[in-house]
Amino acid sequence: MDPINYDEAVGRLAALGETPDPDLLDRTAEPLASAMRTDDPQGYAWFVIAVCDQLTSRDLGDWRRQDELVRKYARLALRQATVLPPAAELHLLEHASAVPTDDQWEFASRWLTVLGRLERELDPAFDPEDVPLLNVPVPGGGLAGVAAEDVEDPVVRQRYAQAVAENEAHAQRYAAQVDVRGWLSRFRPPAQRFLVAAYAQSPDRAAELDGLLAEHQVAPDWAAAVRAAVRTQPRP
Repeated sequence: MDPINYDEAVGRLAALGETPDPDLLDRTAEPLASAMRTDDPQGYAWFVIAVCDQLTSRDLGDWRRQDELVRKYARLALRQATVLPPAAELHLLEHASAVPTDDQWEFASRWLTVLGRLERELDPAFDPEDVPLLNVPVPGGGLAGVAAEDVEDPVVRQRYAQAVAENEAHAQRYAAQVDVRGWLSRFRPPAQRFLVAAYAQSPDRAAELDGLLAEHQVAPDWAAAVRAAVRTQPRP
């Protein structure tokens, strides 16, 4: 197969139509995913997420087979991809752990590893009202958003360039904090559902869960909610 990237791979999926047969989708996606692990490792995880999203969001005529394929692709990506951005890893974990199975325990630690890392990235001083400027004004009342080299006065130019750089850094920090908060809000609920389903089973593994929650330094209030939900969940 010729080298392939994310856009090309997703295009081939789209060419199958809105509701392809699950086995046809599998035969199409498997070689694409295999090639992308080498050709486009940054896009590989997102391609697998696109495959899983299609399998979970559309009735392709065999939900059992669709669920089987979702677990297959998501778990393979989690095990094959060496470095994953948090959003991609969380999407894959949601797909991989939607239904608890015998090998589910590795995903408990994986969920908490990512969520704990995001918790530690939270800046307690973050102010959502402190929005970065769209265009930085030139000191002294000049136009906003001009190129620094277009400012004639060298002193003003230097002050302006510094202000632009500081605003860009602020914008990056602001966007990162918005992302972290969005990911935690989006993915704590499925993580909690998985942990409750896994640890409410017999035999009692409360001590193991307590150890994982403490080890990965997730938010104390969320950890308490998980523990409480496990305690109140009827055991099968």
